[in-house]
Parts: sequence; C-alpha cells; structure tokens
Amino acid sequence: MYRRHYAAGQPVYVQDAPGNEMFRLISGTVKISVLRGDGRHITYRLFESGDCFGQTSLVDGEPRPQSTEASNAVEVDVLSKMDFRWLCDRYRVFDRAISRLMAAQLRAMAQNYEGASLDSLPVRVARQLLLSRTMQLRTAEQDDSDESQIQMSQSDLAAMVGASRQSVNRVLQQLREKHVIEISYGRIDLTDLRALSSITTQ
Repeated sequence: MYRRHYAAGQPVYVQDAPGNEMFRLISGTVKISVLRGDGRHITYRLFESGDCFGQTSLVDGEPRPQSTEASNAVEVDVLSKMDFRWLCDRYRVFDRAISRLMAAQLRAMAQNYEGASLDSLPVRVARQLLLSRTMQLRTAEQDDSDESQIQMSQSDLAAMVGASRQSVNRVLQQLREKHVIEISYGRIDLTDLRALSSITTQ
C-alpha cells in the first residue's frame, strides 16, 4: 500500500467510475453517499480512522456503487486492484477478511435502511447528531468546551437522515425551542445530551 492525502471536500472516488483501488483510512473522516438521476442524494455512512472501503468494485468488477468524499483533511493507504487480487489469491486470511468486511458493511446498510423506513424523523436526526458527536470526538482532539459542537451543515444532516433540508430544519428548530440544541452557521451545539438521547428511544 502507498499513502495518499485528500483535502476537505475532495472526492476519493465518484459513483459509476471504474473501481481500481481499495482504501484504508489513516486519519480524518470520509462520507459515502449515493446520487440519484433526479439529483437527490443520501449520505448513509461515515468512515473513520481504521476503516477500509472501496473493495466492492474490486470484488465484482462493476463500477463504483457510491461516491466518497473527504469530510476534512484525510490520509489513506491505497491498495491497487492488482495487489488486491494477488493478496486474495495468495492469502486465504485476506480473502476471508474481505468477506467479513463486506458482510459488516452490508449489515450497517441494512440498519440504516431500517431506521430510515421505520423511525420518525426526530429520532433519525437525534441519532445522527449523537453519532456525529461520537465520531468527531474520536477523530479530533478538542477542549472540553467543544465536545458537544458538531461541525455540520443542515444540508449534510438532511442527506444523512434521508430527508429534505426544510424538514430537518423544522426538527432542529423544535429541538432549539426545547433548549436541546443551539444552531449556528455550519455548526450545531448539543446543549442537552440526555434529552437528545431520550429522543432516540421514542
């Protein structure tokens, strides 16, 4: 593998492009999303340090099924298709690890689909805010006063929960009125984590 860097907002790969590489995330956060022909898209997974991604096209030879983008400054290890196939053929343990990786990601996708289909929008928003906070704490060193600040636009949040920006804004305004969150440009402050957690169990 060799090292590569991506700036915030830079695509790692785009949907429908040929897949010739697999990635292991060293630092930063990468979001994965799907774009439909009508322009709508959904962001359904965030990768963090230690995660591997991009292996699907190397396994089935089909174009990339999703797009991935660096959410912040990202460093990855890159494995070429040739070396990927060589490792799969030569080492059974590597081949089995790829199978487990794909199974784990399939389970995660199924859980996301279940939540989007069965959970109300306030529950999805609350859960995503808490998840984003957890991932942010893992990937960045922050002062205690900043631990509940989520650097996220309402458009990005809407894409992650599979709803329109307007619908998500209504939910956020309701949470703000209940003093659960505060809203700033490009940032959401989680002021009552206990209340936010209780929403996810409703």
